[in-house]
Amino acid sequence: EEISKIIDFTDRNTCVLFGDGAGAIVVSKGTGIFASYCNSSGNLEALKAPAINKNENNFIVLHLIGSHIDYNNRYPQEYQKWTDPNVKGRVADYKNSLLYTDKVLQSFFEYAQQNLNLDAFIYCSDHGADPTRSRNANENRILALRIPMFIYLSDAYKTTNPDITQNLSAHKNEFFSNDLLYNLVCGIFNVQSNHLEENESLTSSNYKFNIKNLKVGLGQKNVQDDPDLKL
Repeated sequence: EEISKIIDFTDRNTCVLFGDGAGAIVVSKGTGIFASYCNSSGNLEALKAPAINKNENNFIVLHLIGSHIDYNNRYPQEYQKWTDPNVKGRVADYKNSLLYTDKVLQSFFEYAQQNLNLDAFIYCSDHGADPTRSRNANENRILALRIPMFIYLSDAYKTTNPDITQNLSAHKNEFFSNDLLYNLVCGIFNVQSNHLEENESLTSSNYKFNIKNLKVGLGQKNVQDDPDLKL
């Protein structure tokens, strides 16, 4: 896996950036990365930190609390839209936690767009979940490997990076694993790295993965073996 090639899991200064939970990446106007800021609170105040200067280029990583058991601890009570007492509340609380995550992402997006010259916004989860079952850290069923992912590009970014924009659009229905996130981020930022596998990035016209050759779950599962996959 690409991340496992570059991450030293004994180095707590770096490996925790790729830890458990959902994440979002915001890139501000311009080229290059001159400032970075990381926050995991899910609070909009994270984007108002003094370290973030809207007149500079910023790379911002937001590590959200995500949706984990106990799901009722993953959202404020005002977001309790659904109840389901017959399944110990898990399914309903899971849906409520997703509702809250959507609201948090919307708040981040709108603030960055209005105040930080937002150029690109990437979101993906690190894993899926089955709210009807207790969590197993070693879960490797295909269901737990399905994740949401989206990429937003501003009009200014699209004008400046037409090739990347075209490649991402052409690959919108291709299969992707968050094991490839490093390559994707490098591609969007135009970052040159000796760790970058260009043909493993959705930004490349030579993206090599498809349903037949993409593996997930640390390379242990074939995407094409998903019993619920509809083509």
